[in-house]
Amino acid sequence: MRKIKKSLAVLLAVIMLATFMPLFASAATITLNANNVIILEAPKISYGDQIEVSKITANYGVKTSDLTVTGGKLGYVASEGATPVEVPGTFSATSTLKLAVGENTAIRLKFTPDDTATYSSPTVSALTYTMAEGVVWPSAHIIGQTTILVEAPTASGILANQQLSFSSLSGGKVTDADGVELTGGRWRFVDTSLYPTASGDYEVQWTKTGYATIKTTVYVEVTSYGEATLVENPIAKRLQVGSTLGNTTFVGGKVFDKDGNEVTTGYWRVIIDENQANVTYDTEGTYNIRVMWSGAGYTNTLEATIPLTVADGKGYEVTVAPTLDNNRFIIDKTMTYADLVVTPGEATVPGRWYIQESQLNTEIPTTAKKYTAKVYFQPDDLSYYATGFDIEFRVLKYNAWEIPESFVKVTVPYGVAARSVSFSERNYPEVYAAGINSMSWKNTDPDFKPEELEPGDIRKVKVKYFTSNYQWEDREGEIYVQIEPRVYENDFCTINVMNPDNITGDTAVTIHCDIPGITGEVQVKANGETFATLKPDEKGYIHETLNYVIKADGEYTFSATYIPSILDKTTVTVTEVTGRTVNADIIAKRHLTVYVANQKFEYDVYETHGVYHSWADFSSEPHADVFDHWVVTDGNGNEVTVENLDPQKPHLQFVMPEHDLVLTAKGEIEDMTASDGSLGSTLWSFWEKLINFIIEIYRTIDNLFHIG
Repeated sequence: MRKIKKSLAVLLAVIMLATFMPLFASAATITLNANNVIILEAPKISYGDQIEVSKITANYGVKTSDLTVTGGKLGYVASEGATPVEVPGTFSATSTLKLAVGENTAIRLKFTPDDTATYSSPTVSALTYTMAEGVVWPSAHIIGQTTILVEAPTASGILANQQLSFSSLSGGKVTDADGVELTGGRWRFVDTSLYPTASGDYEVQWTKTGYATIKTTVYVEVTSYGEATLVENPIAKRLQVGSTLGNTTFVGGKVFDKDGNEVTTGYWRVIIDENQANVTYDTEGTYNIRVMWSGAGYTNTLEATIPLTVADGKGYEVTVAPTLDNNRFIIDKTMTYADLVVTPGEATVPGRWYIQESQLNTEIPTTAKKYTAKVYFQPDDLSYYATGFDIEFRVLKYNAWEIPESFVKVTVPYGVAARSVSFSERNYPEVYAAGINSMSWKNTDPDFKPEELEPGDIRKVKVKYFTSNYQWEDREGEIYVQIEPRVYENDFCTINVMNPDNITGDTAVTIHCDIPGITGEVQVKANGETFATLKPDEKGYIHETLNYVIKADGEYTFSATYIPSILDKTTVTVTEVTGRTVNADIIAKRHLTVYVANQKFEYDVYETHGVYHSWADFSSEPHADVFDHWVVTDGNGNEVTVENLDPQKPHLQFVMPEHDLVLTAKGEIEDMTASDGSLGSTLWSFWEKLINFIIEIYRTIDNLFHIG
C-alpha cells in the first residue's frame, strides 16, 4: 500500500508538472529583419474604389493608415541558403505619415506574427526586404497639387571637369493652379554626379512637399582650359606595412597646359577599382599602382602607373639636427626667412636641407621677440617623407618702415566660411610690425563664398579696409583671395565618456568631429584596443554615440585615432586624442546550482540580487512524501544557512549571498522537478526532461505491477 501511495504521488507530480511546464519553458525571441526575411507573397492594398490592387493612385494627403491591407505571406530563413519557412501573421497599415509625391512610392507595412512570443514584429518596405521571384511590393502613385513653371532658374558657370553641383541655381518662379507664386520650394540638378567638359543644357527639378515636381533645363557655361599633358609622373610616398592603398600620398609630377605652361592646380589620386583602395599591404616590397590626375578647368584626366614602396619604418634617420648660423640678430633692413642661414644636419640617406617654402617670402617682424623657422630635410628619393624641425631665433631690436599702401593677396584655409581676416602678427607680420595690428579687410562681395571653393582656387574679391587704432578713412578696393589647403592643429575630435553601468558594464562613448575636408577613418579605442571605426560624412562631420561593454573591473582610457586618406583636403596634425579615464566596478556574478531529484539547474545571479524560483504548488499529502527539505552548501561544499527556504511554499525567495550556492532538494522520493519562471531564459530542454519523466513513470508502474 505504501508503494502504491508513492507511485500515485509520482504520477500526480508528473501531471502537475506537465500543466505548469509551458509557463516555465521560454525561448529567445527571433528578430525578423532584412537579413532573414523573404516576402513570399505581397499583400494587396485597397483605397476608395480601388479594391485589392498592387498600386493605388491618389492625391497628396493620403496616409498609410488610410489604406486597407489584405493577404501577403512572409517567410523566415534560419540560415544562409536555407529554405524559407512561412511565418503565420498579418500585414497592417499603421503609419500616420502622408505618402510622398511620386510615381512609385513604396508602402511601409507592419507585419505582426501570430506567435509574438517567438517572432518580432518588423516594419516592411520594398527597399529593404528580399522579394521572392515575381513578387511586386505594393506602391502608390501620389499626385501632387498642380504647379506651373513661369520662369526657369539661372545657373552659374563652372570649370570643365568640376562637378555639376558646383553650379549654383538662383531665381526661377513657380505658381499654383490659381497663379499664386509658391515659396519654400527648392531647385536642384537632377544628376549632380556629372562632370561637364563643355557648356550645355542640364536638367533641373523643383520640388516642394505636397506639390507636383517640375522639371526643365538650364544652360550651364563651362570654362575650359583645353587638354592637359602629362610630362612627368608623380612619386608615391612610402607606405607603412599594414596600411591600405587608399592612404597613399604623392609628391612631384608635372602637368602642362595646351600652351606649354605648368599646371599647379589639380591633384593625383589612386584609381579605385575592385576595392583596390581597401587592399592592405602586409609585406614589404615595391608594387605598381595606377593613379589619375584631374584638374578643374581641363577637359581630360591623366593616368599613370608608378611604383609604390611598402616598408616597415621610416627608412632613414636624422643623426644630427640642423641649426641656424646666428639665432640672435638685429634687423636693420627688410629681411625675410630666406635671409636665414641654415647649417645642415646629418642623415643616413642623401638629401637637402631647406626652410619651409611658404616662409621664404615672409618678412621677419621687427618686434623684439622670439620667432620660429621651420627647417626640413627631404631625401633625394622623394618617396621618403620629409622630416621637419622647429628652430628658434630672436630679434633684438628693430626699425619701423612705411605702412604698405595695398595688400594684393590673402589666403583662407579650405572649408572656412571666413568673410574677414585680421592682419595679425602670425599671418601678416609686416603689417603687424608697422603698428597697424588691428587693421583688417572685410569681404563686401555677396558672390564670394570661400567655403564652396577648393584648395588652389583664386578669386578677385571686393573688400573694405578698416582700422581702429589709426584715424584712416575706410577704403574700398579689390584683392585676390586664394584658398589654401587647411592645416587643423587642434584636437580633431572630442570624446565624452559616461560612467559604466555597474551591472551590465555598458559605457556610452560619444565621438564628435567637425572638420571640413577630412575623408579618412576614426578608430575609437579602449585602453589602446580598437572597438569601432567611423567615417565622416561629406562635410567632415561625425557625431556618434557608441556602446562599449566593460567586462572586468579596472581603469579604462578611451581615445581616438585619425587615419588620413589620400582624398583629404585638410591636414590633421593632431591625430591622437585621449578622452577621460573611467573606473569600472562591476557587480560580480555568482553561480546558483539547484538539484531536484535527478535534475540539475544552473543560473548566473548577480551578488546581493534577489532570487525567485517557483515550482508547482505541492501542498497536498503526497508532496510531503516527495520533497520535504533543502540541503544548502556553498561552492566548496560547506554547509551554509539561507533563510526562508520552506519546501511547503510554492516558491523559494532569498537574496543571493556573496558566494556560489548549491541547493539540493531532499525527501523520501526525490522525483520532484522545479523550474525558474522569472529569470526569463530557457534553463533546460523541455522535451528531454519530459521524455525522462515518462521513462520514470514507466519504470514505477512496471515495478508496481511486478510486485503485485
